[in-house]
Amino acid sequence: MDVVTEKPTTKVVPEGYKRTEVGVIPEDWEVKSIGDVANCYSGGTPDTSNSSYYGGDINWITSSDLNRLRIKKVDGKITKEGLEKSSTKIVNEDTLLIALYGATAGVVAMSEIKAAINQAVLAIEPISDNSEYLLQKLSFLKEWIIDKYTQGGQPNLSGKLVKSIKLDLPTLKEQRAIAEALSDVDALIAELDALIEKKQQVKKGAMQQVLTGKKRLPGFDGEWEEKKLGDVLHFQTGNPFSSKYFNENEFGKRLIKNRDLKSDEQVIYYSGPHSQADIVENGDLLVGMDGDFIPCLWDKGTALLNQRVGKINANGEINIKFLFYYIQKPLQNIQHKTSATTVKHLSHNDIEKMELPLPSIEEQKAIAQILSDMDSEIQALQTKRSKYEQIKQGMMQELLTGKTRLG
Repeated sequence: MDVVTEKPTTKVVPEGYKRTEVGVIPEDWEVKSIGDVANCYSGGTPDTSNSSYYGGDINWITSSDLNRLRIKKVDGKITKEGLEKSSTKIVNEDTLLIALYGATAGVVAMSEIKAAINQAVLAIEPISDNSEYLLQKLSFLKEWIIDKYTQGGQPNLSGKLVKSIKLDLPTLKEQRAIAEALSDVDALIAELDALIEKKQQVKKGAMQQVLTGKKRLPGFDGEWEEKKLGDVLHFQTGNPFSSKYFNENEFGKRLIKNRDLKSDEQVIYYSGPHSQADIVENGDLLVGMDGDFIPCLWDKGTALLNQRVGKINANGEINIKFLFYYIQKPLQNIQHKTSATTVKHLSHNDIEKMELPLPSIEEQKAIAQILSDMDSEIQALQTKRSKYEQIKQGMMQELLTGKTRLG
């Protein structure tokens, strides 16, 4: 593989490149619209009031199925009658698809199955054999396409708009070389996805066995003792800190809100007064009290417990790591039983009044260690997957813009 050096970051067009309506590109690349290089068509939806149109043996792809780069299976099915009585169309294997509107607008995927598509999905069938390259290119340009070709709040595309999208395209030979390089990384990511899924299923099965006593670990026997959780722990609710001390400038201590148990999208800090009892340290077990009752072993440093987040303080009869795994199913049961008409709320009594069979503290620690080791293995694989994703993003930035050439 021959590699040409990157083009300089300068306003002057470097030798071997040219300025076009889509930016500076290699001289031997062309600018063409998708409509110039591919045939495009969307599908349709059978009448939803007619149950005889659904549940057949024909795969049916909707825009929500385009949340992964390659579609290998779908849950949606329609009947032959549903196909014939609607405008939906069948696409063959290895057909490029793009979501037209809704939350997935602009997302592309390759269907590796023969399937019908609904009206929110547009099929793109290149005239030349370069579907794989267009998959990578359109995936890379997703945000640019939405910004340039849609207006208003919710982004919406149409077949006409998609056909008008301008792309800078190398020769078919280089397109295939680029697609092959990127697909190789995709294959590595797919292998890791499959392995992660397998490990997660193994862990799920292990939890069903060891957390119910159906399978005992070597060296442990005897009956588990039914106990009221309030006798072995205290559920501490968070403090309603004053918002006048909130900031996003890392001034003070991090504040743990309900959403922080799931993500770090908006981290808030608190610079006002607080007590030692409000402090959360790594390893503390927290539970979200609104919406999703999510248990979380905190691992993001010293922080403050905000209202609507609970902290479980246990005595020596229960192991915190064990409880993290053990309490997940009971919390799910509470959530399912709670009315869905409003935001679901969890109280300290919901936790402390639970009566559950508990193994000895030694067996709790042994169970927690096994499950924790499984989590560590899964986390290591997920970290490796993230690195491959970063590598691919770097490759896309180089290869799909012509900064680095493949010959």
